Amino acid sequence: MTALLLLVIAGPPVEATMIDDRTISGEFAEADAASVVLESNGRKTSLSRNDLLRLDFKPAAAKRSPITIRLVDGSRFGARSFDSDGRTAKVATTVGELTIAVQYFAAALLVDDAQEAAEFDARAGEKTASDRMVLARDGKRLSLDGVVGKVGVEKVSFTLDGEELPINRSRVKAIYFAHKSSDAKPAALIGDRSGNLWAAAEWRWKDGVSLRSPAGFDLSIPAGGLAHIDLSAGRIAFLSDLAPSLMQHTPGFDHPWPPIKDRGPHGSPLELDGRKFSKGVTLHSRTVMEFALNAEYRRFKAVVGIPFAAGPSGDAEARILADGVVVWSQRVRAGEKSIKIDIPLPSSKTLRLEVDFGRNLDLGDHVAFADAKVVK
Repeated sequence: MTALLLLVIAGPPVEATMIDDRTISGEFAEADAASVVLESNGRKTSLSRNDLLRLDFKPAAAKRSPITIRLVDGSRFGARSFDSDGRTAKVATTVGELTIAVQYFAAALLVDDAQEAAEFDARAGEKTASDRMVLARDGKRLSLDGVVGKVGVEKVSFTLDGEELPINRSRVKAIYFAHKSSDAKPAALIGDRSGNLWAAAEWRWKDGVSLRSPAGFDLSIPAGGLAHIDLSAGRIAFLSDLAPSLMQHTPGFDHPWPPIKDRGPHGSPLELDGRKFSKGVTLHSRTVMEFALNAEYRRFKAVVGIPFAAGPSGDAEARILADGVVVWSQRVRAGEKSIKIDIPLPSSKTLRLEVDFGRNLDLGDHVAFADAKVVK
């Protein structure tokens, strides 16, 4: 009887990823505004939300939906239906019917089309000054800029050059809404087993997750429907997304090598030790790049090395300074294994990356700071 009781009250198994890259496994027991509690072998472990980056539940098994919605807060979810009166939209999703103000919509993919879905994904971060409609016309893909009005079952109202046009919805592939800034930073991004991603302004645990969206709606996801809870939202900033407060480059010869964002030498993929990275900065000797942190971040993380694409001659001195003090220094050479770094930044106001000449002038001195990020 006791074993049955424990089985009933036990939470779902979960793996927690901490800010220092430790992983802790257990069963989800409870959560409040300050901490998450996991239980393993009858012992409870309290984890501070400030030190927690992510909670992973069972692997998600995404289900295809005929419509995909993207909101300005980072939410992305499938829908069975979508219509709008121009101000408010009604969306039928796997978690229920939602009513959302149109101002929170970033885009809507209205067709199950692999090519259009790839375009939809590629434009996830794009900002548009006006609404944009993509439609099929005479077997071709046509993109129009204007103003989207009502979206009905049969017609979509679209104003082009001051003229309102009723367009057959069956021809519409996707709608991109004029970019509207979202001031609200979500406290978490929550993934469910249908492949949806929900931004949460706040969330609590009660046999699953109950969340309040920055877009104003509430929804609940049962424990068995969860894939992950990402608590890094708004707490991680990649250096390649930040504007440096100082950038100086002094080439060894006459050929300048400006910093490269999210790519390797000569525009190649950013790759170290056979692993590809989507984010990072690649600096050539001699380069100084500094960022203003304003004491907002606690750690700096990166993987440092010379990519294979730089050639065999690279030999450079790499340094990291916090508030003008060297906190890490290493000779980096081509062909050597990359170095994983994790540096505390207690109340640091500035972070500086330096790549200096090594023992081979500046030949091949492309030093990659892959996955370079600061964490609050």
